[in-house]
Amino acid sequence: MTETEAKTKEVAVALEGLRSRFRIPRFPWSGKTKVVILVLAVLMIVYNSCLVYVQPGEFGIKVIRVGPQRGVHKETYGPGLHFILPFGLHQMHTLPRGVEVLELTNYPSTAAHAQVARHEKAAHIQTSDGFFVDVDVSIIYRIVDPYMVFTTIGPGTLYQDNGIIPKAEPTLKATLGELTTEEFYNSPLRVKRAEAAKDMLNHELNPKGIKVEQVLVRYFRYSDEIQKNIEEKKL
Repeated sequence: MTETEAKTKEVAVALEGLRSRFRIPRFPWSGKTKVVILVLAVLMIVYNSCLVYVQPGEFGIKVIRVGPQRGVHKETYGPGLHFILPFGLHQMHTLPRGVEVLELTNYPSTAAHAQVARHEKAAHIQTSDGFFVDVDVSIIYRIVDPYMVFTTIGPGTLYQDNGIIPKAEPTLKATLGELTTEEFYNSPLRVKRAEAAKDMLNHELNPKGIKVEQVLVRYFRYSDEIQKNIEEKKL
């Protein structure tokens, strides 16, 4: 036997020894064990495809695609697990249950609700005496009828994109725009016109399931030249 053959034999013996020391145990697969595994697999499939979880702070809206009851169900679903049929036969959409904030500002990082709000540019408003002012406004609102929101506006974030955002600036122009340049500095008058904006928004949005709680004027700024003229006039 050559030296190479001897080394090969030693390696083979060593490997055989390792195999004997680290044997993979074989479990007896009885009929009951197979049934249990099959049942667990079916339960996992059912859980992943037939159960949906509605988070706390959300409304669930079920849409049935096929059958005599097809369409959007008027009943809304609260937090927890809910059964739906798989393969797209049923769908569960969600809408937020809590307070929402729309911030109109050119400086989102300084907004009062910077982390949680939806941000759009400041309202660009022409006063009744013909000057333009940029106004930072917080609009605080909530969904009160998710079924109406879903059926009149749509799912997802359409309640923002097609609901409150398109109404915000035109409403503020119609209400705050009644003030003169100097009247913008009168806090009670600003609050009164902001209340009028809230009422006008609610008139538009209540039938669609959205309620505006507050319209708050945070900050406003004219051009530097107009700002200077107003300050000189005050002095």
